[in-house]
Amino acid sequence: MAGYARSHAAALCSRIVRGMNACTAPARGHRRPRLAPLLALGLLLSACAQPPAAPDYPANSTGAPPGGLCNAQGLAGFAGQMATASVTEAVRVRAGARMARILRPGQMITKEFIAERVNLEVDAAGRIVAVRCG
Repeated sequence: MAGYARSHAAALCSRIVRGMNACTAPARGHRRPRLAPLLALGLLLSACAQPPAAPDYPANSTGAPPGGLCNAQGLAGFAGQMATASVTEAVRVRAGARMARILRPGQMITKEFIAERVNLEVDAAGRIVAVRCG
């Protein structure tokens, strides 16, 4: 009876792994698949894959791309306005910047210059005091 249970378990195991025969020693005439050729094939196929495409951003209302290098000329008209999300986005689009940052009084900020960023300096009430790139 023990032999039957063992052979039944081996048959069940081989059905689970679908012929890989990982639970028992390989039967005569059967060889385990070699892993190295499969890995090499995977590497070759992955080398042929194309890199992911750049995200396709929708054009804004002016038809220009959504951002690039910041140009703060002509943005003084935003001074005195509240720095709401819509105003901040309008400043970013008008400046041609890729991102916008609001600088509050006493806030710790990083000093690196990022040419694609527009900075909105605001007072304690959240009104725009100055607009500059960086």
